[in-house]
Amino acid sequence: MVERLTPPRSSYQQLLRKTYLALYEHHLRERNESMELD
Repeated sequence: MVERLTPPRSSYQQLLRKTYLALYEHHLRERNESMELD
């Protein structure tokens, strides 16, 4: 019963990975822009 209320762990890890990758790409993009300014 309790397991039905909580989302499966796999989907939770997928969400974490997606968020992490998005943040990482944003960070790389900012670094590239700052490097071009130099």
